[in-house]
Amino acid sequence: MDLGDFNVLLVLSEAEQGRMRMGDLARALAFAPGRLTYRVAALEKAGLVSREPCPADRRGTDAVLTDAGRTRLRKARPVHARHVEELFLGDLDREALEVLDRVFGPLRARLLDGRASDPGDAHD
Repeated sequence: MDLGDFNVLLVLSEAEQGRMRMGDLARALAFAPGRLTYRVAALEKAGLVSREPCPADRRGTDAVLTDAGRTRLRKARPVHARHVEELFLGDLDREALEVLDRVFGPLRARLLDGRASDPGDAHD
């Protein structure tokens, strides 16, 4: 799965009920509408996404993450994480990695535990 497909599935997985209007999805991904339509059509053909009328406004179309799409995303996450790790950390020496771990380790633990607060809560 390429990064573009991964990102479409990821954004849909984070959307309410796994669905999002095509225009909103294009904006969230910074895709041109035509590019998103092409990509979603390919994901739909693979059974990972479906296109359905928007329940709130039948004129619009929603992209909807399918169960197969959720499964595929779940399987792709570790592969994606390894690629990101190699890209950003691959050339760092042990000392630099230790500094990063000291600085970002607690944040990473919070994010992995699902304990990260809403960014807006920090200033209340």
